[in-house]
Amino acid sequence: MFLEIVAGRCYTRRAFYRPTPSDTVVDIGANIGVFALECHRQAPGIRVHAVEPHPGTCAQLRLNVERNQLGDTIAVHELAVADCAGLMYPTPGVSTSGHQSLTREGNGTGIPTVALHELFDRLGLDRCDLLKVDTEGAELLIVEGAREDVWLRIPRAVFEYHDLEDSGRGERLRSHLTALGYTCVVVPHAHTTIVGLVYATRKPLSEPENGVG
Repeated sequence: MFLEIVAGRCYTRRAFYRPTPSDTVVDIGANIGVFALECHRQAPGIRVHAVEPHPGTCAQLRLNVERNQLGDTIAVHELAVADCAGLMYPTPGVSTSGHQSLTREGNGTGIPTVALHELFDRLGLDRCDLLKVDTEGAELLIVEGAREDVWLRIPRAVFEYHDLEDSGRGERLRSHLTALGYTCVVVPHAHTTIVGLVYATRKPLSEPENGVG
C-alpha cells in the first residue's frame, strides 16, 4: 500500500491530479490514512475527508492523524459509503491491501452506510477536487447508488477495482462513469488482472504512466 500510494503516486499522477492547498479531497476507504497523509505532504493545508468503516482501522487512522497534528485539515468519518443508507457487516478475512469487505447480510454490530450524495450533503460539499475510492468491491454500488447531480461536484475521481470474480468490473466502472460525462482510463495492476485503477475526469485525460504497482 505504502509503495503504491507514496512512491508510485498511483492516485496523484501529474497528468491526472496534483494536490493544492486549497483543494478538498474525499478519501473513501481511507484505511489507516496513508493517502490522506500523502495529500497533506504534497499540499499542506489541503482539506481531506477520510472515510473508513471498520472500527479498529478507523481508530488507527484517527491516531495517525493526531500524531501528525492534522486534526484541523483531515476529518475522519467512521462509516461506509454504499448504494443507500442502512447497515453492512464485515466479512471474514482481510485483503492483502489491509482492507476488509462488507456485505448487507451478517451478524454482530452493523456499520452504518450512506449513499455518496448523502455523504456530500452531510458534509456540505459543493465541490470535491478529487474523489478516491478503494472499497474492496463496493465501487459499483457507490456509483450506481449515487444521485446523478453529485457527480457535477466532482471534476475527477479514481477508483481501485477488485475483480475477483473476473466479471469485467473495471470496464463496467468505466462504462458507468463515461455515461455520467467522464473521460476514463482503466489501468490494470502491473502484476495481476483482477485489481486496477479507473481514472475519471471531466477534462481530456492523458494515459497514466505504466501499470499500478
